[in-house]
Amino acid sequence: MGSFFKGLKHQSVLSAVVTILLGLLLIFLPDSTLAIVLGILGWVLVILGVCSVVTFISNRSVAVSYGQLIFGVVELILGLWIARNPGGMVSFITTIAGIWVLVHAVQNLQFAYSAHRAGAAGWVTALVTGILTLIVAFIVLLNPWGSVVTLMVFAGVCLVIDGVADLVTVARLGDYFRNL
Repeated sequence: MGSFFKGLKHQSVLSAVVTILLGLLLIFLPDSTLAIVLGILGWVLVILGVCSVVTFISNRSVAVSYGQLIFGVVELILGLWIARNPGGMVSFITTIAGIWVLVHAVQNLQFAYSAHRAGAAGWVTALVTGILTLIVAFIVLLNPWGSVVTLMVFAGVCLVIDGVADLVTVARLGDYFRNL
């Protein structure tokens, strides 16, 4: 039983240290970390796309779907685009998210206006959330990369807190298991 807990302790400490290191990377090098992760994702998609195309070409005598060829070509093109331009991918996704938030902000403002005209209680809350959501949408749309970097730093802080909490837990429980 002791060896099980010892192994669990080592695994937990390693996991916590890796979590803290990843968190620190996201805090201090969010741009680089994001670019590296997206670059790796891009090249993985390129490899998967090439494999799908090669599988299609090499198995033409077998009933291989043209869907596999299309999917492979899409993976290949998307992978090359992401690998060569990770910032473009981030800007694209963040812009879509910003538009989505903008639409919700307008809906909140319309709801607040309708609720106010109907004399409903709580319309001020809807108005405030609509205005705040509108501000967030404009921040995201005007600075997509900065918005993602801020989110990456926040995620890094969360990872560091999680890793430290794990280390504290292992240290506190280590005293208990040592006495078994």
